[in-house]
Amino acid sequence: MWTWAAQQNPTYVGAKDELISAYIEQQDTASAWKLIDDIIKNHETCVNCMLNAASMSVTEQNPQRADFFLQKVKDLPELYTQPNYRFYLTTAGQVEFLEGNYKHAEALARAATSLEKLDPQPQKLLVVALAMQGQISTATQAEATALSLLTADEQAAERERFKQVMDYVRSHPVTN
Repeated sequence: MWTWAAQQNPTYVGAKDELISAYIEQQDTASAWKLIDDIIKNHETCVNCMLNAASMSVTEQNPQRADFFLQKVKDLPELYTQPNYRFYLTTAGQVEFLEGNYKHAEALARAATSLEKLDPQPQKLLVVALAMQGQISTATQAEATALSLLTADEQAAERERFKQVMDYVRSHPVTN
């Protein structure tokens, strides 16, 4: 449906936004990137498109590219609405985490969590940011909160991920 809408009205950024989200949900990142590249090339304004691009960049472990997209929207008024701003803060925190700035990642995760306590994404970021700072006890408490926000299937995967992070921290000296 969104493909048709984007084809019928190629200047309507809302259809492109929905299409990018659909591509991401279908794990068709190549198509999402192509559409994002077109939006950038055409100098179109789309906060959610840039946030999705930043999030995909984080998933691809590319903090510089993620930051590029975050910078594109940081001064736009529509960023500061819910849930855009929470998504922005979480993604910016993930960028900081990837760059090894765990205190900044923690601060951004806490800011995002303060906007919506039931969003598991900033909660999960908070856990790993705390753990990487050597705050094992606090990270373990935050883990319980994060896990309570997930489905049973997601909980098992996150428990394993948290265990790996905790094992890493316990076997490596804290550097930040």
